[in-house]
Amino acid sequence: MTRRSAQPVLDLIGKLKEGEIRGRTLSAPDRRRCVEYLTGEGLSIPEIAQLLGRTERTIQRDRAFIRTQNALSVTPGLANELAGEMWREARGCTERMRRAARDREAAPSERIDAEKACFDITARSIELLQSLGFLPRSSGASEPGSLHLAQEAPAELLAELARMKAVLVSAQARRGLLELPAETGETSAANTGPGTS
Repeated sequence: MTRRSAQPVLDLIGKLKEGEIRGRTLSAPDRRRCVEYLTGEGLSIPEIAQLLGRTERTIQRDRAFIRTQNALSVTPGLANELAGEMWREARGCTERMRRAARDREAAPSERIDAEKACFDITARSIELLQSLGFLPRSSGASEPGSLHLAQEAPAELLAELARMKAVLVSAQARRGLLELPAETGETSAANTGPGTS
């Protein structure tokens, strides 16, 4: 594990810009912290190399090292954590927008735009959660109250679902709650036996 400098990265960069320290005197961990911050600020590799007094190749290697250090490990809880963070960030955005829209100086059109933006953020968040399988999708022409699975169901699950539906139809027919067409009655009678209802 690399030892962190006690000096904040902004102080290091300020001293570099003022000429108080030279980039070549920075330790590799401090240089990488500066590279990471400056990359986030939008500086190009040549600009960072010039500021730090290093070669572009060194800055490229530092960026590759930073990417490796920041790489996500796929763990069972990663998707849950990322989805939770995304949902929290979306909620934070809508709260900040609504707070800004409540300002006395805000025009009615700005308030309407803020509410529309809040709705759009929420709708997009729900779409993302659906695409990740955290929320069900509407299947369009499905029965009311039914859920559409986000992923294709395995064949054995579909077979079990069909068997359960046949048992339910058969049980309803026996109680006189449902009239079955002739072919359905034969099919459900064949599928029901001792221990299936």
